[in-house]
Amino acid sequence: MCNEETMGLLAGIAARRSCRAFENTPPGPELLASVLKYATFSPSAKNAQPWEVYVVAGERLDALRAKMDEAFRQGRGVPMHAGREMPAWQARARELSGALAPVLERQGWEPKSFIGRCLRFFDAPAAAIVCMDGEPSPLHLLDIGMFTQTLCLSAAGHGLASCIIAYTLIVEPAIREFLRLPAERRVMITVALGFPAKDQPMAQFRSGRAGAGENVHFVRS
Repeated sequence: MCNEETMGLLAGIAARRSCRAFENTPPGPELLASVLKYATFSPSAKNAQPWEVYVVAGERLDALRAKMDEAFRQGRGVPMHAGREMPAWQARARELSGALAPVLERQGWEPKSFIGRCLRFFDAPAAAIVCMDGEPSPLHLLDIGMFTQTLCLSAAGHGLASCIIAYTLIVEPAIREFLRLPAERRVMITVALGFPAKDQPMAQFRSGRAGAGENVHFVRS
């Protein structure tokens, strides 16, 4: 049974969403440090904690955005490898695109501008660049995923919104150059962070979820 403390945790899980519209007000460095402090409680195989996180905000984030935009416009992107996607996953992606279309219209965004906005972190005032050293194993990829989820939950617990953005990886070389990453360090995922612009459609949007009966299987015999 759930008590008051666990109900708060469950409410936080349910409250997290991908926010794509942010206030201009930047979260202060102490707030961001606290978000990252709690994110580090994320589990990892053998307690390896393989993540290396770069938090970028203010003028430095504006400079990173400009560099990423330049790389994209000059065709210096790299292809994203999504692996083999199952039909059910593809169907859910199509459902998301269909659900987003009218929200983009209400927001006043052209659909073709979406990738460019991803590369701007949706104009969030802060971003976390999650990296890892070496060649990732499946276990370490899980570690990075768990850390990223915990980061987003920690942000929600601190009153911040977040959006996990993979499209930024198409300009990973530009990010690497900007951050001056060592050769063995790879950018794994990026997260936009900031206060949500609650009156904006792209901050209010919530994607659907498959029912537990679709992909949860209880083995009873």
